[in-house]
Amino acid sequence: MAKNVVGLFENKSDAQTAQQQLQSAGFSQSNMTFVDQASSRFSSMLTSAGIPDQDARIYADGVQQGGALIILQALSDRDAERAADILDRNNVVDISGRTQGYQRMSLERTTSSATANTNLYEGGEVAIPIIEEELHVGKREVESGGVRVNTRVEEIPVNEQVTLRDETVDVHRRRVDRPVSEADLSAIQEGSFEVRETDEQAIVDKQARVVEEVVIDKDVQERTQTISDTVRRTDVDVDQIQGGTRTTGTTTGTTSSGESTRERGGSTLGNAAERLTGSDLDSDGDVGGKRKKR
Repeated sequence: MAKNVVGLFENKSDAQTAQQQLQSAGFSQSNMTFVDQASSRFSSMLTSAGIPDQDARIYADGVQQGGALIILQALSDRDAERAADILDRNNVVDISGRTQGYQRMSLERTTSSATANTNLYEGGEVAIPIIEEELHVGKREVESGGVRVNTRVEEIPVNEQVTLRDETVDVHRRRVDRPVSEADLSAIQEGSFEVRETDEQAIVDKQARVVEEVVIDKDVQERTQTISDTVRRTDVDVDQIQGGTRTTGTTTGTTSSGESTRERGGSTLGNAAERLTGSDLDSDGDVGGKRKKR
């Protein structure tokens, strides 16, 4: 059963290295999709790969910030595990950790908003955090090249000259006519003797000698590199808002007839008392709102 293996990389170079290692491991280029800022139809790629919306948003943010994405279609569970191991070795982003971070930030924003509204209404204080990113520059070793030393054995023809001696026994008879000597008489007896031929043969002997050395050494140099990047920081601007004043309690206002509301309220209470007692308690010339009869 085919499975989609997705890897997000903060550095495009890490993604390219992972892609090359996947190809070296036998994964087909036709089953891989490389996505960066220059890719078109990015959203449709994520949708066709069956990536959930929450993860798709993280992938999109990572690519927009200069990262890269690899989508691989593995033909089996074993291939999916092999591909995931290769991606992990090349600094793939931990999506589960980022998902929790997104959820935590969303919850903090919601809680902060609700708390702010309540505290402002009740007269409390609101703490707005100022967030600032720090740039941390580290070092990691990457392969930048090198040499491969191969040894081989060559056979070189060699010509040397040597003088060899060969012996040949030649037997022939010749006629002579001379008196017999004592040596000739002593040789008149039975016997035998041998005359052997001797030849020289070339003998080849080889001796190995060290005639040259190939020395391989590494020269280590240190260099200073300036890293230029941007960090984000939140800030708060406070603007004064002009508007009406919210008040509580009773205030004195003028009615259309010229009487104040407080005075009308007091007159109403006084008229009720005058009707009960039958006396002009407020000395306004009436009893309970009715003029006295003269």
